[in-house]
Amino acid sequence: MAKLTVLQYVQDILNDLDSDEVNSINDTLEATQIAQIVQTTFFEIITEGDWPHLRQLMQLDSSADATKPNYMKMPENVQRLEQVQYNKRLTTDTKDKYEEVKYKTPEQFLELTRTRNSSDADVTTVTDFTNVVLYILNDTPPLYWTSFDDEYVVFDAYELIDKN
Repeated sequence: MAKLTVLQYVQDILNDLDSDEVNSINDTLEATQIAQIVQTTFFEIITEGDWPHLRQLMQLDSSADATKPNYMKMPENVQRLEQVQYNKRLTTDTKDKYEEVKYKTPEQFLELTRTRNSSDADVTTVTDFTNVVLYILNDTPPLYWTSFDDEYVVFDAYELIDKN
C-alpha cells in the first residue's frame, strides 16, 4: 500500500466530492477543512490503536514507604500496564527467575486478600493510602497484582530477596 501525503488525501476527497482541484491544502477553505479532518482522524487512530511499536519495557519504582512493602509506583508516563513480571528467585537460587504476575480487578484482589488470617505469621497487615486494610503474604513471591489508583501497583504478597 502506497503512503499518501495529507495533500493527496485531501485531493482524493475533493475529487470524490466533485469539488475544485487544489495544488495546496491552503488553496481553498474546503481543502483546509478536509486536511483538519484527516489530521484529527489520524490522531484518533493512533491514540486508540494497540500499536506494538509504542510499547516499552519499564521498571516499577519503589513506593519509598516501608509500611507498604507490596506497593510499587508506576512511572508517570505510563498510560496502560499490560503485563507485570516479578523476580520469583528464591534466596537459594543462583539466577533470577522472572515470571508473570496475574492481574485481578480491585474487587477480586480485596476478596482474595480478605480471606487471609491477619494473625498468621506469614501475613502482614498493610493499610492502603485510603485507609483500607490489606492482608498481604510476607514470605512468598506474589501471584496477583492490582491498582486502586492507576499510580501504584499493589501485590498480594512479597518476599525480600538478598540480591548480593
